[in-house]
Amino acid sequence: MDEGFGLCSNPEFLRAASAVEDFLFPWMTVIGSRSRATVERMRNLFAPLGGELRTFDDPAAAEMVKCSHNLYNAAKISFWNEMWLVARRMGLPADDIAATVARSSEGSVNPGYGIRGGAPYGGACLPKDTKGFLGFTGDLGIDMPLLDAVVEVNERMIRAASAKDPGDPGDLGDLTDLEDLGDLAGERVISLTDGAPGDGAVSGAR
Repeated sequence: MDEGFGLCSNPEFLRAASAVEDFLFPWMTVIGSRSRATVERMRNLFAPLGGELRTFDDPAAAEMVKCSHNLYNAAKISFWNEMWLVARRMGLPADDIAATVARSSEGSVNPGYGIRGGAPYGGACLPKDTKGFLGFTGDLGIDMPLLDAVVEVNERMIRAASAKDPGDPGDLGDLTDLEDLGDLAGERVISLTDGAPGDGAVSGAR
């Protein structure tokens, strides 16, 4: 059993419109296997194609990359569809607004911004702006299910951080106490132990 072969996960990131080019010139290759020998064999196989190569010691982690990859893209599209609905209702140039945010928002220009689970957002800007915008769109009669969910998930994470309950799905046992939130400088809200900004911290909007 388990002799003569190795098992690994190698999720694909091919786009329908450019599948051949994406295969021949990958920007990233992900490999997951519990066998280091299998990882090395796959690394040697894919190295000549170029691009960044990331490896995991569990195939499920590689598959999680693929799932998160597509779900993140879907969430981003739905977010901008919500913004498009509001801009259209107000007679504003939705495409120009989106193009400007793509250059102005730290979430767009900083690849490490917010890409770390386990810490809710906070500070002076993000909580008031999300809830304030929901109130504004409510007056316009526009439902914002995605933005509603953004606030709800954040509030769950805050409750989990306050409880520090290991049995809670949102357990945040290594976070700093929430009483410190009002004292933190800038908009950095909750830092993971010894984390550097962009790595172990979540920053708010400036």
